[in-house]
Amino acid sequence: MLRHLGFDSRQIRVAPADPATDRLPVEGLRALMDADLRDGYIPFCLVANAGTTNTGAMDPLPEIAALCKERGAWLHVDGAYGALAVMCDEGRAALRGMELADSITMDPHKWLFQPYASSCLLVRDPKTLASAFRIAADYLQDAEGDWNLWDYGPELTRPFRALKVWLSLEIFGAAAFREAIAHGFELARRTEAKVARMAGWRVVTPARMGIVTFRHEPAGAATTAALDEHNTTIAAECLWRGFAFPATTRVRGQLALRMCTINPRRTEADIAATVRHLGQLASEILVGI
Repeated sequence: MLRHLGFDSRQIRVAPADPATDRLPVEGLRALMDADLRDGYIPFCLVANAGTTNTGAMDPLPEIAALCKERGAWLHVDGAYGALAVMCDEGRAALRGMELADSITMDPHKWLFQPYASSCLLVRDPKTLASAFRIAADYLQDAEGDWNLWDYGPELTRPFRALKVWLSLEIFGAAAFREAIAHGFELARRTEAKVARMAGWRVVTPARMGIVTFRHEPAGAATTAALDEHNTTIAAECLWRGFAFPATTRVRGQLALRMCTINPRRTEADIAATVRHLGQLASEILVGI
């Protein structure tokens, strides 16, 4: 997105996460800001995560917000995956500090289970947003009013994407969504527990925000590359047989299977059957590893 906005690589700093927690270390961010200032750059905006799509990791938002306030930097929270989990008690506790952001992105087509695409941007000061996008054109003079949709985003003609979100909340009520989100959190924990009990399997990242990653590591595997290929084959075979779709991802340089349990229709029986099936596939594929 920063490249779409016109920033080049010299103006974008990717901060390394703490390998033990997958969170941005606040003191590391402070050091990077100091280094930028010494090099003649102004660190004006910091982007933190409220639940990464890859592993569900959450940055220490209260501490990062305090740093941004101290340095006069804009804090944007990328909550595209996780922000809407704030609707349930567990999500609200995990996302403490998100309310301190200057802007937040969130995708209702994830935790609110809406059709794609449905994205939302929240800003603390709407005047700042309007001043960034407002345009004046002669052909708009008859349509302009006190509040114009085209002043709040890059599109001049705006589709009514919010209708499906409003209708869902109106029909089902917020309580139904809170229960569904909490259900997804619980299924991820149960997935982690089941994988942890299976011989030869390792939980790579714990259940966070409805996501858990894991990996089959049988004894005697020759190389990391061989294990990566082995786990890739497990996922591909599971999909080819039409049983489930365990996605693969990379965590700290290693390939892992990623289970995302946010579908409110999934049950613990579905999870148990999927984990059991993956274990059976792993045993079948062991030959040649």
